[in-house]
Amino acid sequence: MQRKDCIYLRLQRQGLIDPADEDAYEALFRAQQPVPTVYFCEPGTPPQLRDRAAFDDLELNRDLREYHSIVKGRFMGGNIAYVYGDELSLYASVYRKPMGIWTEEQEAVYHCLKHMGPLYKEQITEETGFKQGAVSKALTRLQRAFLVHADHGDSYDEQLWYDFTSLFPEIDLDATDRDAAVTEILVRFIRNMVVTDQRQAKDWSRLPMREIKKAFDRMADGDIITPVEADGTEKWALTEDMTLLQQKWPAPPSRTFVMHRADYLVKAHESELKERFAGLEILQYLLIDGIFQGAVTGHWRIGPHDVDDIVLTLPEAEKRRRKDGILSAVARYYSPPYSHIRLYDGRPV
Repeated sequence: MQRKDCIYLRLQRQGLIDPADEDAYEALFRAQQPVPTVYFCEPGTPPQLRDRAAFDDLELNRDLREYHSIVKGRFMGGNIAYVYGDELSLYASVYRKPMGIWTEEQEAVYHCLKHMGPLYKEQITEETGFKQGAVSKALTRLQRAFLVHADHGDSYDEQLWYDFTSLFPEIDLDATDRDAAVTEILVRFIRNMVVTDQRQAKDWSRLPMREIKKAFDRMADGDIITPVEADGTEKWALTEDMTLLQQKWPAPPSRTFVMHRADYLVKAHESELKERFAGLEILQYLLIDGIFQGAVTGHWRIGPHDVDDIVLTLPEAEKRRRKDGILSAVARYYSPPYSHIRLYDGRPV
């Protein structure tokens, strides 16, 4: 197995070689679940598979959310993301955080929604008599337990809160086999990555390493995954993919993708990226020829903000040869008069 073949297959499955049209989009979205919103976006923004769709998927997902085809929840460490409604039980059973000891505010907010909902946050604040900050904190905790559900409109003020069972009476999270659900989620992850390891699985899934190890052991015992050697270390691939990995594939396309910090591939490489670009204030990362080889740095603000530098780990000759292409890719998101790119590899642009 050659590294380039793995990278090509990964980019292909991620929709980065042939972006999905509207017919293929649902399958890609399901494979990438839970799908977050783009990092650094306005409240109420729908999720997006940036660079992976051949059309404006932001508007499609706005419609899918309005009709409750995709629904929002707190997954993967409590982060907001979206899944298809018919697969909510799969992801909720893995990521819900049971309540434990309830606070007075949590009990009051839940009772209010159970008997009076759906309500806007301002209405909950008025009914309970607690301060808005306390209500927000209680709602977040209840949402992580999948006891309440937020139906998000196009702005933060349009968020309507429901008792979870009133919207999803058919879902019984206690009846779901959690180990089987974890296995299914990680199988999807391994399929998307083609070749991966437990560290990447932990980074992406936000599950504890002990649970990741147990799941990998189950998958190995069941011949679902097979160990492979890549870059001198042991990694894992789906057993069903072993034939594909023995084939020769084209070289990955010579292209730069500007990846936001919640992107699927960024999350899978998060530990490695934090180590490699430690001490820098990251706006976005650069996936160059299928490998993370750079970062866009600067201080994010609501409103115009500049790129302080484009930091690269490419060889010096490659930095010079690819300068125009990399600048063009970054300028799609940071262009005058609202933003300026100040430095490229430490030198004025």
